[in-house]
Amino acid sequence: LTPTQAALPHTWWQQRAQEWHDDPNGPVQQRLRQQRARDRYYAAEQAAIQPILQRQGAELAAAYQAATATYAVGEHQHKGVTLTPLTTSEQLKLEGDRMDHCVGGYDGAVLRGVSRIYHLEGHGARSTIELRHDYDRWRINQHKAPRNRATTDEHQRAGRALLRAYNE
Repeated sequence: LTPTQAALPHTWWQQRAQEWHDDPNGPVQQRLRQQRARDRYYAAEQAAIQPILQRQGAELAAAYQAATATYAVGEHQHKGVTLTPLTTSEQLKLEGDRMDHCVGGYDGAVLRGVSRIYHLEGHGARSTIELRHDYDRWRINQHKAPRNRATTDEHQRAGRALLRAYNE
């Protein structure tokens, strides 16, 4: 700043800055107009696409409801513990409600073949196990009793036996 400019009062500088900001042909107002135009275009685009997205979501949900996964190991017993495969969205939702945990939302992973989920029952206990495919082998991703509590030793042994069957 020159000494003359530096001697000007602060209010004078504030007024110049406000004039520069409010100038209808200035860069600030031009940028604001461009942003508002982009916002209007984006809002119109989203409004036009919304019915398509809703229909796609409904079609995907219907496909998941109708789909059934195929498991290599079906229902079987292991030393008094019954292992039941959960292969449909409805079965997973019921399991989530019955066991009070989030397995009901795993239908996408099951139907894509990434996860295998089983309900275990026996020795006076219940649990849910998820086997997850990890590149070249299966692993136990989670194994929970109702309300995400720890499982019994018998159920853990049955889960490990199931895992061995998948990896053989």
